[in-house]
Amino acid sequence: TVINGLRMLRGNARDLFLPSVESPEYAHLAGRCGYSTGKELSAARRLHLDFETKTATVRSFVEIQLEGRLLPRDAVGTVADLVLTPTPARERYLPVLSQAKFKDEVRALANLDALSGTDEQRYVFATLSILAWDTLQQCPDPDMALNNWERFVSQMSSPKDHFDRLLQQPKRLEILVAIFAGSQFLADTLIRNPGFFDYVTDPALVGATRTRKQLKAELEQLTANAANHAERLRLTRVFRRREILRIGTRDICLHAELSEVCRDLSNLADTLLGFLLDAIWLERPPAEQQRSTDFVVLAFGKLGGRELNYSSDIDLLGVYRPEGVGPDAQSDREERLFSKVMQRLRADLSDFTADGYLYRVDLRLRPFGNSGPLVYRCETLLRYYRSSAGLWEHQALLKLRPVAGDLELGWEFLREVRPLMAEAGLSKKLADNIRFMRETSISELPPEEWNIKSGIGGIRDIEFAIQFLQMRALSSDDAFHNGNTLQAIQLLIGKGLLSRSQADVLSRHYIFLRRIEHLLQVLHDRQVHTLPSEGAERDALALRASTSVGAGESFSDYMRLITEEVHRIYEAVLAETHE
Repeated sequence: TVINGLRMLRGNARDLFLPSVESPEYAHLAGRCGYSTGKELSAARRLHLDFETKTATVRSFVEIQLEGRLLPRDAVGTVADLVLTPTPARERYLPVLSQAKFKDEVRALANLDALSGTDEQRYVFATLSILAWDTLQQCPDPDMALNNWERFVSQMSSPKDHFDRLLQQPKRLEILVAIFAGSQFLADTLIRNPGFFDYVTDPALVGATRTRKQLKAELEQLTANAANHAERLRLTRVFRRREILRIGTRDICLHAELSEVCRDLSNLADTLLGFLLDAIWLERPPAEQQRSTDFVVLAFGKLGGRELNYSSDIDLLGVYRPEGVGPDAQSDREERLFSKVMQRLRADLSDFTADGYLYRVDLRLRPFGNSGPLVYRCETLLRYYRSSAGLWEHQALLKLRPVAGDLELGWEFLREVRPLMAEAGLSKKLADNIRFMRETSISELPPEEWNIKSGIGGIRDIEFAIQFLQMRALSSDDAFHNGNTLQAIQLLIGKGLLSRSQADVLSRHYIFLRRIEHLLQVLHDRQVHTLPSEGAERDALALRASTSVGAGESFSDYMRLITEEVHRIYEAVLAETHE
């Protein structure tokens, strides 16, 4: 009788006595056993967890007391056996780790031991481990996920409470594993700030994008009692880390649309820029504070187009309005004041402190680059773009957008510079200029690297093709002055300047390539645009992207197909319009 009972507990024999967990019969059995469906766990799932934990407990007892002599030789067990059975009796259950695709089984086992603790906590974790195991097996990097989970729990005063809560709310467990397997940068943020977990698993906070008004109110509340400048900078960095974690959770775990993720990232940067600039002015003498309404910071590039990456530089331009009028109105005193403000803003954003930095700031897109003034008077800028700017500089203006300070001053400047952009767009050299820039950037790439941004058929091909059409169309319609690539594609369709089939291909591939770019950058918070060369790393990237094409060569083949299609359209757009 005992032997027959033990055979019932064999992993491969359970199917002979119990129906599938997903079957109606199992649900019926759970109801007959007194289980009820909770908010997130079905009755069948509750029965399954109890059954697996209790049978593992019995097997553990037999292993310890009878040295496993009554267990079948091919008993495979579950992860709960690894948690509940002590060394060396659990040797027979080690294949559970290889089945879950752990690369470092020794470390995985050590992590399970550290997580399980002792006594009642061990039993609770054994039950939770069964619930977590399917998620771990399907995640892109189970080693990374389990290791990060152990580090996270090691910071807690009561791991058992954490485990109990995850058992009651399995969706939080899924989010936790997805973060820990999807981004080491986000995982480190969560481990360093365990209190953020409640914030990023609040449906009201992660279910939608957040406005600049909402972000500004929270940032002001957080920093209201900051004792000094250093403390304010620390709190802004804490605020950014928390919001990046929230955005990353929406992206990785909830698969938010690319446009929403980019908008969230851009709104966050706008908010921090405006907050810091306002704080800088408040620290100036009262007479100088009045000049805040004569100064604006504009952004080029990804931030200007409201399509920021996780690890983008922000390209800024400082512009001011002089007190007087006429060519002699500018004074050295004014330029010094606004330059000091701009210099301080750059430092507050990019200086590396114990809490990191906010953004890398690039000022090289301003006229004359690093050799030019730090800030510019509006009239001086207009004169430059009228007489000295290259075609690529007019093209860069497509994405220029006021982000902090006197926004109306910024929009006024853009209205005045737009006719100059339209004139540049009619140049017969525009297509050749774009081709030259693309060929130059491609030639500078290492041949062995697969760069999804600047390589052939990458993000730049899409952006430059669209910007070329926008520049050509500006003279007939101001609406084409739009820095957002996806929005510009829709505008071009509406005006018949891009076919529906071309637009569909470019939109779809742009979204895919940008998502891959996001996943590369959020992994370690690095400005990366190159696909991993290692097969295992590329497979993990494919899993993180949740592609239907799978991993391995199929993923690489799909990427080749995308880049080939993009480059064909890029060439067709420039060739057809050039003619």
